Amino acid sequence: MIKERIIQFFIPLILLLTILFDGQFSNLLLTLFKSTIYPASHIFLILLMYVVLKNSYLYNVLVSLILGIIYDSYFIGIIGIAALVFPLIALFIYHIRAVVHTNRLTRLFTLIIIITIFEIVSNLIVYLFGLGDLDLIGFITQTLAPTLVLNIFLWYILQFPLERIFIQKNK
Repeated sequence: MIKERIIQFFIPLILLLTILFDGQFSNLLLTLFKSTIYPASHIFLILLMYVVLKNSYLYNVLVSLILGIIYDSYFIGIIGIAALVFPLIALFIYHIRAVVHTNRLTRLFTLIIIITIFEIVSNLIVYLFGLGDLDLIGFITQTLAPTLVLNIFLWYILQFPLERIFIQKNK
């Protein structure tokens, strides 16, 4: 019980720190790959997939909305993209949480789906509002595929500690 209260109290701070880490780590990777591929770290979305289990519907939406606004103002400069997409992803995960957390394979597929949704919707909004161009082949090969590979690797590393913290085993 005490462990759950501590986790609940620190969840917004931990999620905020993961957003900041994601941005810095993604910029480091961009520098290392010299702008040939654009992998984006989404540890925030990996953690959000587990956090949804321990919180109420309203809590998930509000935390995702606030963190989306922070993400937009810090990384994108235009409030609206992550502020819209993060709560929608949190709601999606919340509604399918019983299925998502049945085993590791469904968590992996859910991760692939939510990262794909985030990347596609974000780029589509940027394109629709005239803030950038959309090259579908370039997007898939230079952004989406490297991002999925990176985040599958990160999920694989983080899955065991996150399962120990967020998923209760029946004993």
